[in-house]
Amino acid sequence: MKDSLKVAAWEISKMLRNKSFLISILLAPLIMVMFSALPALMAQVEEDRGLHLYIIDEIGIYEALAEHAPALNIVLERHRGDVATVRAQISGQQDRAYLLLDENVLATRRATIVLGGDGRPTLTVFNALLESLLRQVALQRQGLEPVAIASAMATFSIDIASLTQAGDPLARAVPAVFSAIILFGVYITGMMILQSAVAEKKDRMAEIILSSVSAESLMQGKLLGYSVLGLLQIFSWLVFGALIAQHSYNIPVFTHLWTPAFPLLLFFAIMGYLLYAAILVAIGATIDDMATTTNFQSMIMMAISTTMTWLDILLPSVFLLITLWVVTKLAGKIFRAGMLMYGKNATPTEMWKWLGR
Repeated sequence: MKDSLKVAAWEISKMLRNKSFLISILLAPLIMVMFSALPALMAQVEEDRGLHLYIIDEIGIYEALAEHAPALNIVLERHRGDVATVRAQISGQQDRAYLLLDENVLATRRATIVLGGDGRPTLTVFNALLESLLRQVALQRQGLEPVAIASAMATFSIDIASLTQAGDPLARAVPAVFSAIILFGVYITGMMILQSAVAEKKDRMAEIILSSVSAESLMQGKLLGYSVLGLLQIFSWLVFGALIAQHSYNIPVFTHLWTPAFPLLLFFAIMGYLLYAAILVAIGATIDDMATTTNFQSMIMMAISTTMTWLDILLPSVFLLITLWVVTKLAGKIFRAGMLMYGKNATPTEMWKWLGR
């Protein structure tokens, strides 16, 4: 165990001095910031810029539109001329547009806002208002009374409820996102341990290391060291993500994350990673070139239910621990023989023979 801890400390120290690893810790949060903040920033820019919309109204809904337009950051102006005139007036201007409301709009059930320049302003709320008013006009043309039109236009709310899940959708969404972060961290860290084994074998460094420690200690040290590195990555991503969610969207991440199911999720994540990593480090010992590692880049999935009993938790946990112990022992045999084999990749037949030793 002492040798394993030395190997783990060496792996951690080596990776913490690796610029690419440190960049990867910061890169993922920066990508999260970019993808979360950029769309909101662009939408805010478009909203702040506003839009001057000329309306050619032939069906009588301009007043109703004008009543709500100021709250939508849209300046409406009735255009008394024809389409050709307004097109020439707004051509080349990004903050100008026109809308033709005629009988053809009611017949085809399609209206088009024509922009004078490039860009796509945010008009979701305005479009919903316009659609509602056009529906009312279409119903009036059918001879319906105002009371009947109001009843037909009233919206219905469709909700989803569960007998076993809390009403707040964030109670399920936050752990799901956390699981995705763990999944990504396990995948990245697993590939690092695979590539580390291949690199040490190719550089003949394995011979030097194995002269000081046993193959089992080397493999266990790698598993332990990269586990710590993986947890460091996941923790940094989680903190950055929680801060962004709290600041930008007012989502209390940790409130929804620290639930009774969290320790269980963390247990399966760590044990699953160790199982995954043990297989990869054994595979890495049998590969002679880095290009072959791409054939072993696979994903793992994990899920958690809200209706599990203690038996549902206990049996998979025991099975996972037993499987981890067996796989680690078998992986150790492959690792011991594979790290000292050079010049070619091990065949399945050779690996089977190593397992029988």
